[in-house]
Amino acid sequence: MPPKKNNSKRKNPPEKVQQSLKFFKVKEETSEESRLSDEGATICLVVPKHEGSCSEWPAPSIQMEEGRKFLMETVEGKHNVLIIPDKDADGLSSGAIALRSLVILGLPRDKIKIHFVSKGQSLHTKEEREKIEQGFPDVTRIIILDQGSRGGKEIVDPKEGKVKVLIVDHHHSKGEHPDHSQFVTAQNSYPIATSSLLTYMLVRDLHPQIPEKCDWLAVIGVYGDLSASVKWVDPWPDMTATIKRYGKTKMTEAVSLINAPRRTSQYDPETAWKAIVDAESPNQLLTSTDAESLREARQQVNAEIARWSRTPPVFNDEGTVALLRINSPCQIHPVIATRWSNSIKSKHLKMVMCSNSGYTEGSNGEKRVNFSCRIPKSIKDGDECPNLQDILVQYSDQLEGALYMRDHLMSDRLSREESRFRSWPQRSNSEDDFEQLVQVMRIGFKVEAKPKAPVNGGNTLDKLGFFKPKEEKKEEEKKEEENLCTK
Repeated sequence: MPPKKNNSKRKNPPEKVQQSLKFFKVKEETSEESRLSDEGATICLVVPKHEGSCSEWPAPSIQMEEGRKFLMETVEGKHNVLIIPDKDADGLSSGAIALRSLVILGLPRDKIKIHFVSKGQSLHTKEEREKIEQGFPDVTRIIILDQGSRGGKEIVDPKEGKVKVLIVDHHHSKGEHPDHSQFVTAQNSYPIATSSLLTYMLVRDLHPQIPEKCDWLAVIGVYGDLSASVKWVDPWPDMTATIKRYGKTKMTEAVSLINAPRRTSQYDPETAWKAIVDAESPNQLLTSTDAESLREARQQVNAEIARWSRTPPVFNDEGTVALLRINSPCQIHPVIATRWSNSIKSKHLKMVMCSNSGYTEGSNGEKRVNFSCRIPKSIKDGDECPNLQDILVQYSDQLEGALYMRDHLMSDRLSREESRFRSWPQRSNSEDDFEQLVQVMRIGFKVEAKPKAPVNGGNTLDKLGFFKPKEEKKEEEKKEEENLCTK
């Protein structure tokens, strides 16, 4: 529930709230079901503390204006639209908000198509680009939601300006975006909105019906990324009435069901999408004809989590990296990494990595290893927060022959084709490449014990041999006995 309002005016949330939201992807504790939505999102971004007004929330005003202009021109021009949402609760809610808003504004429903990125693939790979261009040749407007962003080649051929792309996102992108694309990003507007909340704020004032049809979807997406315990502080909208009307418990249950299908071995985000788009409320979603399939998917995922959750970690020789190895057809490696990052207590630990050798295969049938990285909870507030991207780059630079992971080896968001390990630390590599990375990290290497130097040159007991190794002492005692016998 949001905090009670008072009459005093303030421009910013309290400092403690700012700090908790500043690194919400790392520090926020969530229920296990809702935590299943954090695909690749638990990365610590060291950003300057926000000062000044929140007038540029939820994104820079120029981006918001241009984003609304894009949507209105899309409707007025009766364009063929392709929506590409991410597969978690935040991404699916964002997509549902965009779809409903376009329909409310007057775009025929049959003008809108949906595309989900293939299992183990990235939106920015050559294979995925070809699928989009070949599968949707008549599309002239593309809306990408909650997929992250990176610089480099355009998502699809712009066809001399006939095809335009809008990216709506809240992930850190270092200011890089694909060529020939327009973007609305919340990454520098604190407290950072999730993609669903950003999408909702983008369209909320375009038509009176949009808030009443989409408000609960925005809450579902926020709960998916930040849990139901999130504080709706200024400048976030007051959703008290929405939460009370639909019920926090039902919303949390809806998040749990929506998140499950994408993690199953069958990889079925379409079922979750159908359930959320067809429903007019969380209760309708929970009682829909798709609800049983969603519960079966959740059961499968939970069984795999239980099967692999006790996998013991192996550390590198410095104790800064912990690796857990699993072999599951389900996308549970982010969940396992998150669980262990919450439980391992070590002042040296900087990164928890969970690798999964059973999730995907390469296009030629070769083995691939997907892995997710998390910041350990043992890092206290106020301590310098490790940057997982930098850690991975530092290790990859040490690979033999300056080996780098190009798009055809990666399953997540690279910043550029020629880059190494830039962007979200959840990826897929060939098995040989991953094992080289493990060797460079020195995972499983024993710490070489360093002999303790005597203090101040040693004391009298040292010189008398009181602290000599047992073997050396036994040898000297044996010699003394032999000397006594000889005498």
